[in-house]
Amino acid sequence: MTASLLKRANFHTTNAYELLIADFYDHIRDGRKFWIDEAEGIKSLRIISELYRLSRALGTK
Repeated sequence: MTASLLKRANFHTTNAYELLIADFYDHIRDGRKFWIDEAEGIKSLRIISELYRLSRALGTK
């Protein structure tokens, strides 16, 4: 995570998500690679998918 984003972020509010998205757009605009790459995104999706699978297997919603 970029230092400027960390200084501005309060991760207990939805404002943190707004800052994250703004940081993403800043990286695109400036031609820089964003610090969350495809591999990290895929890891997160796999974890979430597994949690949903386990939830269904346990009969919870």
